[in-house]
Amino acid sequence: MINDYELGKIGEQKACDYLIEKGYELIDKNFRSRMGEIDLVVKKGQILVFVEVKLKTSDKFGTPEEMITPAKIGKVRKMAEFFLLKHPEFREMLYRIDTVCLLANESGEIANLNHYEDLQ
Repeated sequence: MINDYELGKIGEQKACDYLIEKGYELIDKNFRSRMGEIDLVVKKGQILVFVEVKLKTSDKFGTPEEMITPAKIGKVRKMAEFFLLKHPEFREMLYRIDTVCLLANESGEIANLNHYEDLQ
C-alpha cells in the first residue's frame, strides 16, 4: 500500500500530465511559502493558472470536490498573489484558479479525474 505522501505525488503528476495533454505549459510545481503551497502553476495562452490538486481514495467522507472550500480558494488566491510578487515576469498576465479532483484506489490507479476551471 502507498502512503499518503506518495499517493499525493501520484495525483499531482497525473493532474500535471492531464493538463499538459490539454495544451497547458508547466511553470512550477509545489510552490511553497510559509503561507502554504500551490500544487501546480501552468500557463495556457496568456493566462496563468494556479491549480489545486485534490485526490481521495474513497468518497466515503466526501468527494475531492467537497474539499475545495471558499477558505481554500482564498488561501490559493493569496499564494497566487505571492507567486506573482516573486515572479515579476508573470505580473502582467491574467490569472485564474483551477482544481483537478481525482479518485484513486489505494495503489494509486486513477479511477476518475475532473478539471474545474476558474474557481471563484
